[in-house]
Amino acid sequence: MPKKSMYRSLACLLPLTTATSLYAGNLSEDGHNGAVTEPLFPSKTYFLMAVDNEIIRNIGDQDVGLLLGVKDIKSSDAEAIYYGMRKAMLKYAARAWDAGIVSSYGKDVGQVFGWHDPGAHSDPNEIRIVNKLLLFHYAQQYQSSNTLLQHYHQQLTQHTMQLPDNSVSQCKQHESYSDYIFYKQLGQLSANPNQLFPIAANYEALFSCDKVRVETMLSATSESISKHDIASMITVVEQS
Repeated sequence: MPKKSMYRSLACLLPLTTATSLYAGNLSEDGHNGAVTEPLFPSKTYFLMAVDNEIIRNIGDQDVGLLLGVKDIKSSDAEAIYYGMRKAMLKYAARAWDAGIVSSYGKDVGQVFGWHDPGAHSDPNEIRIVNKLLLFHYAQQYQSSNTLLQHYHQQLTQHTMQLPDNSVSQCKQHESYSDYIFYKQLGQLSANPNQLFPIAANYEALFSCDKVRVETMLSATSESISKHDIASMITVVEQS
């Protein structure tokens, strides 16, 4: 897809009624306060345009490689993954509008995805974790971007297999792969990314070798995995 067309406002491409076949999180668990106020946007289209601007403000296509932990990602692939993420996020925002919960956010539409008002104090590390959760969650919901995520998963796997055993001196080299597996697994859960932040924050507090241990446990699990399962793995590593 040419870059010029990719960066058209995706909100304008969405119909006024959005299909709900694509899962985008549990709208009843987003932490809104349920207050009913006068809508600040005259229509869904205006709301989605505001949401799209907020997405662009918080995450750019140039951030994709860093958030994924893939240094040599092709620019065209980064743009395609970014496009898929935005498309899925806008579908989720459209569902939030249809559910009637967006009025509680006021003009701060970033709250739909867990972003705070730009004037509020935010920890850069917390922002990075939130953005990684959002990228892995929503990019996996769009076929073309999910295919690219699978491609880079395989690429990282091949690279990691060529590294020495997980001695302490080598754990740092394995960390990008471990992070990729961890966030990819979290992104596949049905839970809203906002609910997964505490788990991701606990994981990020681990040393490199402990992250590798969590990834090894995740990779060895063949059955479907739950939020509780992942949290328990981190706890086991922390206590060992």
